[in-house]
Amino acid sequence: MALDLNIDIARTNRFLVGVFPPTFVGSFREMYVESVDMPNMSISTEDYELDGKPSIKIPYKRSPSGTVTLGIRLEEDGKSRNLFKKWMDRIIVSRDNKNYYRQYFKDIVGTVVIKQLDLSDKIKFGVTLINAYPINVDVVQYDWGDNNNYVKQNVTLCYYDELMGTY
Repeated sequence: MALDLNIDIARTNRFLVGVFPPTFVGSFREMYVESVDMPNMSISTEDYELDGKPSIKIPYKRSPSGTVTLGIRLEEDGKSRNLFKKWMDRIIVSRDNKNYYRQYFKDIVGTVVIKQLDLSDKIKFGVTLINAYPINVDVVQYDWGDNNNYVKQNVTLCYYDELMGTY
C-alpha cells in the first residue's frame, strides 16, 4: 500500500482551546492558549507468564483519565486567571478559615475542547475533555528585565474522560 501524499500534515501551531466551566464560574471562554498537550491514551496491563515462557502484557482496562496543562497568555484585566481562581475557590470552600468543605463532583466539573485546525483555519479534529476541573494554577513571574514580553500562566486541569473525533 502506497503512502497518500495528498494528505495535509497537522501543524502544532494551528489549534483552538475552549473552556466551558461550571455555571457558577461563568460561561464559555476561548482563551489565548499558547500551548496545550493533546491528551495521552493508555491501557492498563498485567504481566502474564505461561509455562516458563517470557511474560506478555494482557490489557484489562482503558485508562482515560489524566491531566492536561494549558499555557495561557493573560489579558491585562486578568479575566482568565480570575476564572480559574473562582473555579478553584468553589471546589474546596472555607466557610470560617478553619474548616474546608468539598463540593459534589457533578457541581465542580466543566468541559475543555481542543481543536486541531488546518492551514485555512478549518477545524479538522478535536478532543473534548469531559468532567474537567483545575488542580493547579502556576505562579506568574514578573521581571523588570523583560521588555514588552507578555504574561503567561500555566493551568493544569484534571479530566475523567475524553471524546475524540473529526469535525
